[in-house]
Amino acid sequence: MTDRMHHLVDALSRMTNSRYSIEEEADGALTAAIEIDGIDFMFIHEQDQPDHFMIYGRLGAVADDCADDFLRTLLQTNLAAARTGQAGYGMVMESAEVLHAIRASYEHAEPNAVLRSLANVAAQANEWRRQLLLVVPSDASTVLA
Repeated sequence: MTDRMHHLVDALSRMTNSRYSIEEEADGALTAAIEIDGIDFMFIHEQDQPDHFMIYGRLGAVADDCADDFLRTLLQTNLAAARTGQAGYGMVMESAEVLHAIRASYEHAEPNAVLRSLANVAAQANEWRRQLLLVVPSDASTVLA
């Protein structure tokens, strides 16, 4: 499984001219990080899911002065994304950081298709940052802890 994750993230890196990192966690999970179009994405492969992996996009934190408008927009977008059954938006309550999550299978993880999907997420996140004052993450700390 680690070879498939390495291959995918390496291909994305070459296609976007971005650097990436891959680490193996103590529990055997494999975590990769890459930035695409200004958005940090984290790929996580758990040992108990040999054919699937998760991709989390760190979109930014919700600014207090626009939380109501942003959360309304996020819920509308989340409902539309639910039609695919594989992606959705959520928030880390401690930091108010918004994440986009995709559950993907290695079988269907063709690098061009993955890049198109992540570029769409990045475009949406960058638009929200401009229009709804989503605050850009300031560090690379783990948001899923």
